[in-house]
Amino acid sequence: MIKFSNINLYRRYISYGIALALLVQFIFGIYINLYVNIASGKLNNPVLIVHILIGFILLILTFILLILSYHERLYLVLSLVSFILIAVAGLSGFFFIIVNSSLYSFIMGVSFAIVFFCQYLYISMLKD
Repeated sequence: MIKFSNINLYRRYISYGIALALLVQFIFGIYINLYVNIASGKLNNPVLIVHILIGFILLILTFILLILSYHERLYLVLSLVSFILIAVAGLSGFFFIIVNSSLYSFIMGVSFAIVFFCQYLYISMLKD
């Protein structure tokens, strides 16, 4: 059972985890964009598979943060924006694999920047 007195600590750790996972995800994404030849619809590269797994982990972490932020409006908005944009980035990645369009890569990059900024705000506003 989660104690209410520790909820800020849990939210801080989860938000730090999201920020760290975002940085790793971004590095993998840049590597894939520069060095991996993605044949249309093929998931045969281990770096791509790890990139996808980190995306699912990010989706789960942002959902948990969303649940923990339910009672505070500003935190709820930041975590909701993060959750939605992680989902948008994931869908963009799916479409990028299928059609290999730069637009979807751009959407993933912009989503990363906004979610990272949301996590920065979230962490900086949490009280000890």
